Amino acid sequence: MIIKFIQCSVFPDRKEAFHRGQLAWHTLHEAPGFVCQFGGWGVVNAFTAKIFAIWQTRQAYENFMKHIHDEIFLVSGQKGTYKNIDVKIFELEINLTEISSVLNSNNKPVFFAVNGNSLYLKTEPCINSEAFTIEKSWSIFGDNFSRLI
Repeated sequence: MIIKFIQCSVFPDRKEAFHRGQLAWHTLHEAPGFVCQFGGWGVVNAFTAKIFAIWQTRQAYENFMKHIHDEIFLVSGQKGTYKNIDVKIFELEINLTEISSVLNSNNKPVFFAVNGNSLYLKTEPCINSEAFTIEKSWSIFGDNFSRLI
């Protein structure tokens, strides 16, 4: 699967606007090949948004970027809410059942790391992991998510 990992350094006085804008991405659930998106705020830096988007194939992701992304971004109003953005794309093996259970953990920090060809996402730290708190309202599940787990 394709994992897009996004980190945004959000202006402190624009954090609420960024959060509201993140809610506009809910239309992703209709995009062909979209699996899920989730994220939240960094534990070390509460003004760093960490967002994961998971796609079934690179072609589905590229189609989204070419035809859908810019329109959602425009509607979100997130332009100008962050000072920088870092985007990384991985092709990794992931366990959607584990991701689903982590997303349902209540108010615990979530730890993530990319180890080799796998994404580590748990409620316990591992070597080189980073922590963030889940913003439940940012979680979006594709129409086919339940069939994939």
